Amino acid sequence: MRYNLNGTMVGNGATDWLYDNAPSIPPTITGMGLVPQPWLDKFEQDGCEYYFSDDLIPHKGGPECDAQYEKIMNLIGDLNIYDLFRTNLVNISSEGERVAPSVEDRMRTVNINGQEKTYRRGFTSNEYLWWSNSPLKSDNDIQAEFLTDWMNLPETRDALHIGDDAPGWEECNMDVHAQYKLTLEGSFWIYPVLKAAGIRMMFYSGETDGAIPTLATKKWIEDLNYDVVQEWTPWMHGDNQVAGWWERYDGLDFIIVRGVGHMAPQWAPEAVLNMVNNWMANTTIG
Repeated sequence: MRYNLNGTMVGNGATDWLYDNAPSIPPTITGMGLVPQPWLDKFEQDGCEYYFSDDLIPHKGGPECDAQYEKIMNLIGDLNIYDLFRTNLVNISSEGERVAPSVEDRMRTVNINGQEKTYRRGFTSNEYLWWSNSPLKSDNDIQAEFLTDWMNLPETRDALHIGDDAPGWEECNMDVHAQYKLTLEGSFWIYPVLKAAGIRMMFYSGETDGAIPTLATKKWIEDLNYDVVQEWTPWMHGDNQVAGWWERYDGLDFIIVRGVGHMAPQWAPEAVLNMVNNWMANTTIG
């Protein structure tokens, strides 16, 4: 079959549920020095394995695993799951307690050529990880408020050719989410299909992402069993600074973006834009 497609790029995408999200979080945060190694050793020696949803892949291990898993995850409970080294913005009451801001408090309006549009500012990890059983989900943390404000500006909509009949834009539209169903099958299967069709593929990963850890991505790429064409090497940006690392396989380029997490283009815009442009031009990444 011939596809009208030259190439694909995926950033921090959930691909294989045997690795992505919950299974790779404990070893990832231990490798970052956020959890003592003996805690992870006990967790693994007890045969504890947790996945993104117990409904699809039940966790493994005895009752002692729940306590050990909670003990490990509690150490990063105050961190930003999308970037473990980035500030986690939380809503604090006048009494100094964490409280979930109401949806009503987050609603805003904008006038688009005489039409009033409403939208909800930002998103919480609970909204973004609605599909996961992660104990890190919360409605107390708010992220990307500026992004939703910017996306709903009249001049932004005009520049993106968004019609006046389109509703206000939200990062996590729960009405849209409700149309999706969890399935065991991820997107791992598509990579051999696209490779067979001769389509270039690139997958990049934010180094400090906790939601879809780089460790998980490395594991499913290993399962592809593609030959290495270019070995692991740094790529540069700016004043000769290391912006990340990359490796070329026969059929897939894997790129790490240094020092940022899940929303790499948002947090390292210049470096990621340069990386994307170079990859599209089929030149050296950076």
